[in-house]
This record gives sequence, C-alpha cells and structure tokens, in this order.
Amino acid sequence: HTPTIVMRLKTQVQPKPVHAGLVSSVGWCGNELFSCSDDGAIWRWDKNGEPAANAPLCACDTSFTEINWLPSIAPAGAGGMGRRTVDSVDNIFAVGCTDGSFRLITKQGRVEKVVKSAHTGAVTAVRWSYDGSLITSGEDGALKIWSRKGLPRTTLLQTGKCIYSVVLSPNSDTILVACGKELILKPLQTSVKQFQWVAHDGTVLKVDWNPVNNLIVSGGEDCRYKVWDSFGRLLYASAACEHPVTSVAWCPDGQLFAVGSFNSIRLCDKTGWSYSKERISTGSIFDITWTSDGTQLAGAGGNGAVCFATLVDRRVEWNNFCVSVDENHCVLVSDVSRGPIEDLGSRERVVKMQMDYGHFILCTTTQCLIYDTGKWSNPIPIDVKDNVTLVQLSEKYFVLVDTTGVQVYNYEGRLMCSPKFKGLRPDFLNGDTVSVSSQHIALVERTEPTRIHVFDIQTGKPSGVQLLHGTPIVQVLLSQNRTNNEPKVAIIDKNGDLFVSPLLARNILKVSAMVDTARWNDTLDMLAAVTDNKFIVWFYPQALFVEPDFLPKSTFSVPSDFGRNSRVVSFDGSHCRVRTVHGALLTVGVPPFAALLHRYVERRDWAYALKLCRFVHEPALWATLAAMALAAREMSAAEPALAAIEEVDKLRFLKYLGNMNTVPEVRNAELLLARRQPAEAEQLLLQAGLFYRAIKLNIHLFRWERALEIAVKNSTHVDTVLAYRARYLKAWGRKETSKKFLAMEKVPVDWDQIKTKIRKEKEDEQRRNSLSTGTL
Repeated sequence: HTPTIVMRLKTQVQPKPVHAGLVSSVGWCGNELFSCSDDGAIWRWDKNGEPAANAPLCACDTSFTEINWLPSIAPAGAGGMGRRTVDSVDNIFAVGCTDGSFRLITKQGRVEKVVKSAHTGAVTAVRWSYDGSLITSGEDGALKIWSRKGLPRTTLLQTGKCIYSVVLSPNSDTILVACGKELILKPLQTSVKQFQWVAHDGTVLKVDWNPVNNLIVSGGEDCRYKVWDSFGRLLYASAACEHPVTSVAWCPDGQLFAVGSFNSIRLCDKTGWSYSKERISTGSIFDITWTSDGTQLAGAGGNGAVCFATLVDRRVEWNNFCVSVDENHCVLVSDVSRGPIEDLGSRERVVKMQMDYGHFILCTTTQCLIYDTGKWSNPIPIDVKDNVTLVQLSEKYFVLVDTTGVQVYNYEGRLMCSPKFKGLRPDFLNGDTVSVSSQHIALVERTEPTRIHVFDIQTGKPSGVQLLHGTPIVQVLLSQNRTNNEPKVAIIDKNGDLFVSPLLARNILKVSAMVDTARWNDTLDMLAAVTDNKFIVWFYPQALFVEPDFLPKSTFSVPSDFGRNSRVVSFDGSHCRVRTVHGALLTVGVPPFAALLHRYVERRDWAYALKLCRFVHEPALWATLAAMALAAREMSAAEPALAAIEEVDKLRFLKYLGNMNTVPEVRNAELLLARRQPAEAEQLLLQAGLFYRAIKLNIHLFRWERALEIAVKNSTHVDTVLAYRARYLKAWGRKETSKKFLAMEKVPVDWDQIKTKIRKEKEDEQRRNSLSTGTL
C-alpha cells in the first residue's frame, strides 16, 4: 500500500542568536548550512544546528538579501542529460546585497568577485541556472542574467515593480517571477510569449517550483499559500493564516513542502493540506531550504535566529503491521493485535521507507535494507550511491530511483535490471511516472510525456512495444495480476481522461473522463478511480476489448465528496483507501463478490462462478461474468450470464455459433469479430488454412483489396472475390476504379463454379470438424 504517513517537524532554535540582525536567507551545501543576515555576516552551521566556528565565515559592510549555491551537473548517462546534485563543483555561492550589488564567495569565505550596481536598489533574489548562468532580480523591477564570472549578458524583463522571488522551471527554460500580486512565466527564448496571472490578493512574497512533480507553490501578504500546476491553474488555496506567508519551499522529492510565517512553520502535503504546524520563536521565517535527502530543513528567522527542523513520526502501514520512525531515528515495528514487536534501530537518517507484499524496504543515506514481515531479523543490505528519491514495490520486485538512475531488485537483494533510454532523467521521476509489476516496469519521461517506455524485468531490455498517446501522460499504472498472461496498463492524461491498453499491444481505449486518480487492485484485474464526484470500481476493465457495452454494466459506483486532487492510495481485496483533498484517509468498501468471482475464473472453476452469480443475483456481477466468459471463449458460462442481463442479440449470436457445423477456428474467428478484432480473426483463419473464410471475412468488411491480396497470394478463390466485387458495384451503380481489380478483368467469372467451390469448402470444414470431435 501507499504509506499512511503521520508526520511532524521537530524544531530546534539557538537560545541566543549568533546574527545581530534579521536572517534573510539560508542554503545547504552537503551537510553544512550557510546563513546570511542584515548584519553583513555569513555563518556556517553543521547539520546538528550548531555554528561550525566561533566567528562568521565572512563579513561585509552591507546587508545580505539572499544566498544561492552554484549547482553541479554530474556526467550524463545513457544518452541523457546529466543529473542534478546539491553540492557545488566549484564550492561557490552567490549572495545578493541591499546596496544593489552581488558577490561570488567560495566555501572557505573568500570573496571571488563583487559586481557593483547590478541593480538600482537592493538585489532581492539570486538564482543559479544549471548551465552556470546567474539570474538576479531587484527592487528596480529588473530581471537580469549574468555569466558564471559575473559578466552581464542580458536584461530579460523590466516590470517597473519590485520582484520579490525568482525560481527556474524544471527544464531551466522558463523563469517564474513573483512581482506584485502576479506570477509571471518568462521564457528564456525571446520568441516565446510570456504568461502571467493574478495569484494573490496581496503581494506575492515567495515562490518555489519542484522539478519532480512540476508543481508551483506560492505565498503572499494575503496570508495564504497556494499550489499551481505548470500552466498556472490553481490546484489548492489555503485558508487565511494568522500572518503573511513569508516563505515556501518544496521538499526535493516533491511529496511535501514547508510554509513559513511569523513564529510558525507548517509542513504540508503536495496537494496542499497540512500535516502539522510548529510554533517557534524566530519572528517571520524569510527563507526555507531542505537538505538533499529531504529529511531536514532550515529556516531564516526575522529575530536573527536560524531554525533547524527534522521530519519525525513518519509511518507506514500494511495489513496488521505498522512501522514508524521516531525523533531519535529508531525504527519501531508494531502489530495491531500484539503491540510493539521489534526495534529495528538505525544509526543513520531514514530517507525513504515502504511496505507492501510482505516486505519492508528501509533506505538510509548509505544503504537499503530489505526486511521480510514474517521474519524481521537479518535484513538484506544493498549499498546505494545517492539519496533514494522513490521506492515502489510489486509482488516479486521493487524499484529504487535515485539521481544516478533506476534499479530493479528482487527481495533477495539481487539487481535484476537498470532500465535506460535516451533522454532518461531520473531526477524527474515520481510515483506517478513509474510503475512496476511482476514482469515489467513502465516509465514516462518528463521530456517526452506522450511515450511509455516498457522494459522486461528479467532481461532488462525494452519489451519491443512503445505505447504512444496523443496527450501528455500524468500517471501510468501497471496491473498487478500475476496469473494473467496479458498484462495491462492504465494511463491518465493531462485532460483527466483514463485509458486502458494491453501492455504489449497498441490498442489504447478510453474508459472514463474527468478522472482525478486511479489504482489497480493489488492482486486482481480490478480498477478503482475517483471521477466527477464519484468513486468507481470497474470489476473487469478488459470488457472494453471484449464487448464495450459490458464495461458500464460491470461497475460499482457511489457518490463521493473526496474533492479535487484526492488520491486512491491502496486497493486490496474489497477495501479501497482514499486520501481526500483535506488529508483525511477514508476507506471505501467494495462488494467482495467481484474479487471472489475473479478467483473462481482464475482457477477456471466456471461452475462455482455461475453459482456465485445466481446466489448474489446482481446485474454488475452477471455482466462481469459474461465478459470474462466471452474472453475465455467459455460458452457454457457466457450463455446464462447473457440471459441474466437480457442481452438477447448476443445470446442469439452464441446460439448461432453453437449450431455451426464447422471447425473450431471458424467459431473462434466469429467471436474475435464480435470483439471488434478483425485482424486477429483473419490471422487465425489464415494459420488454419481456411483461406476462403479469410477472404469472405474481408468481403463482409468491404476490405476488397485485402480479400484480393489473400486470394492471389494463395492462388485460390480469385474469381470469388471478382464475382462479389462485380455484384457490389452493380448494386450501387458504380464503375470499377481500383487498379488491382482492373488488372484482373481477364479472369473468367462463373457463379456456378464459384458456388460449387464454396460448397466443397464447407463440406471439408464439416468433415474436419467431425474427425476432430469423433462424430464421423
């Protein structure tokens, strides 16, 4: 299951501030924090919240406004761009000043360069780009770009009003600017038009943009914080806080963000609702920065204090087990029926943890530990190269994602594969764009969001089929049914449309519109979703490929008020848990008979499946059985199911098939046609050597040239195709225009001979059927 997390921040503030003035900004470099202040001093701190020295790193005769470290790009891999890291290659940072200048300072405190008169008035924001360019903004309303050495390049924007905050887009091709009440998206390419909107009722004081979830969070003087998508659409707006929101910052993995205000700091989920609010004596928090592993943050206090906060009381649940991490990094395992049962301990900070399918995965800063929930002792360790940003589990395998790449392991600690493709950016992957099953892993890349890359876990190679979708994909979901040889994938696109497709075939069909979230059942091919103020479960989504009319009939739905951006966090058996937009975790009961029906059909116990449906006597269950039976070509179960839901036309069709005195391939081809699969039906007939049937199939579908192609290739029934074509044209009063048919004008056509050949073909089919059934 997706973890049920109950978190808070454990805060720490120095009894006596070391800064003599307002702390304007803070920034991490590795495990060290650097703070700058109105007093013109820059201090260095260790991760425990203590000053690293008895004196400041450096001091100047001007006040500082913001500090930002030059990031580095690690070497590119698999044809993709380099990964992002927090540490600076050159160990250098930029700091803005109130006198309109900015400085480039090394980690040792040496001032490398001072750029005077960069702006008229104070420099309000400094931000490094990943190409080494420096972006600055000021009270003069100008947005400027400088070289790595501090040389001016261009003035990108002139607003005429003070710019309070600046942040780069995940792809570093757009700058988000907070100016007055508006947010402005300014592309770096001058040919692209900028976009702006009114974001708050007061001045926007701080803004941040997360590269993993591609969401924007803003805070302003109207005492509210808001979450936006990358197109400026509002996703969440908070209630009015007690004081103006002076700082906001995303956690690196995009799951959380922090909000700073006067004497308070708030921890929020990415959808906006709050986990906790901590009271601290710091004055207004003017800046917030997270460590690269997302377990600790620091805040710049208005009274000269620097606040340190650590994530504590994280918790995951599965079945009757609950694992929690307390403020001392102790990992405690509890059983709801027996109480605490194990203390796993941990001398390192816990970065990620996840529990499902009978296993618990614990990731620290240096290793990953694999626990079996049946035996908590002796975990299997795996060394990790960098901070893990995502853990996802399936029945046989689990996925680790860090900034170095994607790795798939089994629960014995063996590396199964490391999927790679051109353009892969692991730092952009999240739980919505990665999905793993017992056979495959699917990835959606941010730079090409319309394509799903599917890899076979056993071989580590692409599956051979890349699924393309016309609209950017925001969520990909692989089915988890281990007994099904036809894995399926569900996708939700940017428009909120839900589609389902066989994983290894290009046949994407729409299931529903206005979908907020979806999830497959943990073991069965049932799909749950929240859509248009309703909670819906499709008992058998494959009905879409059998008979689309059965799909709406084989569902369970109830009205819901979960709200926009709610999420289905787990779907196990007949219980589904939904996290609402307000953060409440609600359990929705699903009728258990559908799961029981799935298990009967998996065992091919059709007699018990029929007994179950007759006992429950629900139309949705009968429709599910009808679709399952038709998919399995089990006519003995399909006929009573169709009768129960009063599908008379389909029932008569099955009776017609049952009375056909022909080979099984012809009946199966007719079933494939009824399932809207003409290509598969034709292939089945051709493999069985039933060329006349394949030709007649294409004639009925008015695929004349394909019928002629089959006849010519197999040197049979060419005259049959020409005869039916001539009859068709005569009935519609048209002349022949096809070059292929015009080339066959000299072929003689005799209806008597054609009827004789057809009769002989059918007699041969009857004879083959009698021999196969032993009724000759």
